[in-house]
Amino acid sequence: MVGDSRDGLDLLTSYGAGMDERVEVNRRRWEEMTALHETTYFDDDKAIDDELEPFELDELGDIVGQRLCHLQCHIGGNSIALARLGATVVGVDFSDVALELARRRARDAGYVDRVEFVCATVDDAVEATGGGFDGVYTSWGVLSWRRYRARGLVNLISDLPNLNALRDNKEGRKQALIAARVLNYEEIVATLPPNNERQLVEQIVSRLSVGAPNRTLYQGDGGIFAWFEESKAPVGNHLDALHSLFRNPARVSGLKIDLAVAFGVEVGSGRSLANRLASALVSADEAAHQGLKWKYHDPESLQNASWKLSMLSQLDEAIDRGEVWVAYQPKLDIASRQVIGAEALARWTHPEKGPIAASEFVAAAEQHNRIGKLTDFVLEKAVAAAAQINQRGTAFTVAVNLSARLLTDKAFTLRLSALLARHGLSPSRLILELTETAALADSGEALDMINRLRDLGVEIAIDDYGTGQSTLDYLKKIPASEIKIDQSFVKGVVDNRSDRLMVQSTIGLVHSLGRKVVAEGVESREILDVLRELECDIAQGFAVGRPMSLETLSKRITTERKRRVA
Repeated sequence: MVGDSRDGLDLLTSYGAGMDERVEVNRRRWEEMTALHETTYFDDDKAIDDELEPFELDELGDIVGQRLCHLQCHIGGNSIALARLGATVVGVDFSDVALELARRRARDAGYVDRVEFVCATVDDAVEATGGGFDGVYTSWGVLSWRRYRARGLVNLISDLPNLNALRDNKEGRKQALIAARVLNYEEIVATLPPNNERQLVEQIVSRLSVGAPNRTLYQGDGGIFAWFEESKAPVGNHLDALHSLFRNPARVSGLKIDLAVAFGVEVGSGRSLANRLASALVSADEAAHQGLKWKYHDPESLQNASWKLSMLSQLDEAIDRGEVWVAYQPKLDIASRQVIGAEALARWTHPEKGPIAASEFVAAAEQHNRIGKLTDFVLEKAVAAAAQINQRGTAFTVAVNLSARLLTDKAFTLRLSALLARHGLSPSRLILELTETAALADSGEALDMINRLRDLGVEIAIDDYGTGQSTLDYLKKIPASEIKIDQSFVKGVVDNRSDRLMVQSTIGLVHSLGRKVVAEGVESREILDVLRELECDIAQGFAVGRPMSLETLSKRITTERKRRVA
């Protein structure tokens, strides 16, 4: 709330010898006003529209007490009245003399323990209170307050209204909201000569304004722009056209600059403008990720977003409750046609959502550095299973995925050694499949950990070889005993000559280094036959066996052993 200064209580015009008398006069006038238990205040939102709203003084006190607001007050008699509310008084643009007079009046009135006086400029007062004051009583008047507040609604680079102004636009609640994100904005700004960002913004705005020169554009940080459209207006063709305009490079200080942009559309809902803007920006990011020009916000995605935000905490609880279990996908020795091992794969059956895709929760756990507990759980189950099968007389290895993030855990080797000893499994029967090998090749700490694992006797495999940024450097630096060729190449060996040559050359290279080759994604008998012809060592995929429970895997191994004996 803001107090109107038109009551004539301005003490700032002069001070000095006559100040005490002025203060006394104003104190009496204030007491006369408060004796009527009514004065004039108005809400800061309505202040922008010059609409006044009266409050009873006692009612104002309740509001102050509930909201713990700071009050910028007029120094003098007014401070005494505000002290009765137990308020924090911030003296704005007042002299030390006036401030001291206010302190003295408060002390004489017995409110010294209930009032804090701060002498500051407007900006200093905002900074001192963290902008946290909800109430104001000042001698500036409405127009001064409007000018001051407007400074927080304008982008300092372009003078466009900013996202705070967008959120304050009440009319926008009835309209569609469009967000544009210039994807390489910060990269461009980092390379521009000093003070040339405004020229860049002008180039962007000129494109976004095509077809609607009177459109009000709002600018945020980091290349975010937004505007409102009529909710029923078709936007697809217009956004396609705007996207085409950004294919032409911008010119800033003689430099040609390519701009990449994506749009998100939120057509309207009962949510706040802040939430709607966030949804439009998410849609713009999704459009960029999916190679689209623009994308509508899907309200159903809010439920998915809520699930993703809580998924990791639920995952930890799910492990403890037994909702997470381990499946085993068999690995076939192609020459002997025998199952010689399996890859242990985490599975999560949610009590309400049912099976959760491993690609969803494992990737999220890795990304947010929460993979440790899940990996320990899978290792415990996998090592116990391999030990059980080996104790029945079948030579069997188990493979477990190991994130590069865990290779900085110095206690990991000790935990793993203790786990193997507890279950009586030879370290050579455990294969750790390394993911994110691009990060491993350049990390001395990670390579040291891999070498310690090899010294322990554990086998190492490079997973998904042939994808991403994989190079021969990995084969040189990482002491792997197995190389797993990614399924994207394996699936095409029957019909695609290039894929077949890639697989064939990889097999030859790996064998020349004395290592084994595992082919992933073997989904047909024809693929398996080609791999046998190419002398691949091990196959894994649906043609060999789908991921299965330990019980099912054990029965299969037992059946095959009996068949061989017979």
